[in-house]
Amino acid sequence: MEVITKFIMKLFDPTIIAALVASILAPKVGLLTYYRQKEYELVRERYLDNGLDLISFQVEHALRIFRHNLARSLDALKFFRDMGDKMPLSVLESGYLNLPSDAFDTSRYNVLEALLGEDCKYFWDLYQFTFAFVGTKNSIFIYDIPSILQAKIQEHEGKRARTFSELHDELQKVSDGMTPSYKLQDELAKLTNVMIRNKFKFQEIQNLRNEMEVRRSVNRIKTAIEKYKDSHSWFQRVHTDEECSK
Repeated sequence: MEVITKFIMKLFDPTIIAALVASILAPKVGLLTYYRQKEYELVRERYLDNGLDLISFQVEHALRIFRHNLARSLDALKFFRDMGDKMPLSVLESGYLNLPSDAFDTSRYNVLEALLGEDCKYFWDLYQFTFAFVGTKNSIFIYDIPSILQAKIQEHEGKRARTFSELHDELQKVSDGMTPSYKLQDELAKLTNVMIRNKFKFQEIQNLRNEMEVRRSVNRIKTAIEKYKDSHSWFQRVHTDEECSK
């Protein structure tokens, strides 16, 4: 009887009970941690790596092309200013970058919509603007400026030829026109930080749009569009089209 009593007391020893509970729960906790981490990696892959980060990369790629060609055009103007009609035409014939036809990725709209709901349209407007603006202004860098300088060098200018100062001012205005795209970059980075900080599950992803920092970001994007729509006819066309489709 004494042996049985000792066995029962030993069986209910807190240390043994704790060890038994730990041996039962540890594998389950480990499995839950594994699945939670796996889900986070899948969410990150879809909404960050192939979502916000990819959109940011595409915007930056377009802006790099824009900056490169702008710098190339300014260099051409400086060559002409310093050399005049002695400037070799070869300077105007190379060194420019084209915007790839596949740079604009419409499939990313679905990712923005999943994250931001209806407010995604404001980010998407600036995304579209970036590629439309770079594509349009590239023609100035690659074709217009070289053609004008070539005409000056060969003395084939018309009566209303633009001066060096006018050409330089035009390029400055083109450079300033990219401000909305830099705003988009900044706000995409803020959305990314919120995503990383919160580690949303798939069923929680819609909560991103309700985060205070995200609401502020959406409002800043709206303000940017309002601010620049008068100076950019592209925004006016888009909003007119939206009104006509209602």
